[in-house]
Amino acid sequence: MINNLINLSKRELEILYFIAMLKKNSEISFHCSISTHTVETHKQNLKIKLGLGSSAELTAIAFVNKDIIINRLDYLKIKTIESKNLNGGGR
Repeated sequence: MINNLINLSKRELEILYFIAMLKKNSEISFHCSISTHTVETHKQNLKIKLGLGSSAELTAIAFVNKDIIINRLDYLKIKTIESKNLNGGGR
């Protein structure tokens, strides 16, 4: 399961984080500046990628792995900043 979490995109991890925080689709939509339909699409894709059958399973996995999700998001943010600095975007 942890390997599957590592392979998720930054956006998917953001969605999963909000799921772990027990946010509603409308709240996730607001925080991510995307439509509720897009949130639902991300949730469906996450269930497929993580091999889950229900939204309840997705919520449970997100909640149990919340610390891993947060650490992975922090790592990706640091990598993005480093990449911008290396490419001259941080000046």
